[in-house]
Amino acid sequence: MKKKLLITIIILSCCFSIAGCNRNSFSEKLNIPIEQKPIKQKTNEKLNVRVKEKAELNEIEGVLMRIKKDTLTRTSATIIIYDYTLEEHIYGSSYRIDKKENGKWTSLKSLDGKEWTELMWNLIGYHVDEHDRLELNINWENIYGALPNGEYRIVKDTSKQGEMKQYEFSVEFIIE
Repeated sequence: MKKKLLITIIILSCCFSIAGCNRNSFSEKLNIPIEQKPIKQKTNEKLNVRVKEKAELNEIEGVLMRIKKDTLTRTSATIIIYDYTLEEHIYGSSYRIDKKENGKWTSLKSLDGKEWTELMWNLIGYHVDEHDRLELNINWENIYGALPNGEYRIVKDTSKQGEMKQYEFSVEFIIE
């Protein structure tokens, strides 16, 4: 009886160790583009955009957000959230855009002067798929308008299922 219990514990420990090793090295396994090619705008303006490799704001280890290649414009982007944690997180539709000015991040106000916390959002709970990914299209034209040249970040948050605490994470980009 003791022998079976000991063998079961050893097998479970090995399984959790292997799963943990795979989760901790997720950034090395991802082949995510860091920079994008210039995008041709509708106005024949050539938009030069760059997505930064590492974001300054990430309160939750194992969650990473990237901008899908060739989707970033002055008014929208498709983001991909990678969640390699062992917990189940819920992602909503809300987000904010911050701009870096004089080395400091500040939240943009909406076109009608509201703070992002005053905006109305659909209360939808998204989860990552079986590949630990969640892809969302974000169009901020009606909220922030077209972004002028500058350094920006998209900030989203998540919570663990059953918890109230919010964890923020971001992806940074430059429009030139």
